[in-house]
Amino acid sequence: MQAVADSNLTRMAQLWGTSRGPSSQTGQPSDYQRRVGIMHAFLKGFEVRSTSQIERQDDRVVLSVALQRSTCSRQVPFTLVRAGRGWLVTGIELSALGTPGVACPGEERRPLADHSVSSTRMPAVLFGWRNAIRRPPAPRRGSSSTSRYPSARHRARAASRSGTR
Repeated sequence: MQAVADSNLTRMAQLWGTSRGPSSQTGQPSDYQRRVGIMHAFLKGFEVRSTSQIERQDDRVVLSVALQRSTCSRQVPFTLVRAGRGWLVTGIELSALGTPGVACPGEERRPLADHSVSSTRMPAVLFGWRNAIRRPPAPRRGSSSTSRYPSARHRARAASRSGTR
């Protein structure tokens, strides 16, 4: 969790992987960097309060990790696998954390970021893009107004201005 607190995605990729090794070394899955970014978005702001073992097999352990952010507490299953001489996180039940940036019941809502719009065409970081929208874009024209043929009056005006008559 220190790598999450430090926003150190490189270190997170070294701690997450499969029995074949860390994702940062194996490059697997091919979208591991996106997945690490998603895990970071869900986990940032939480602190570990306690852990307890739920299940253990030869080379696999499932831990219940108590995470807390402000007044919000969550029990989250983490799955670890043996990789070489150590253990790597191979799965986190992120759905147990709720929606990133949305307050837990009873908590004040935390804004995702400042109230300026940095982009209107880039989806959020959670989906792999790095230029996150800080608030929803301004409303735009609906598809019906941009896909219909213009009225006769508008066609005549447009034709008078067109250089390609």
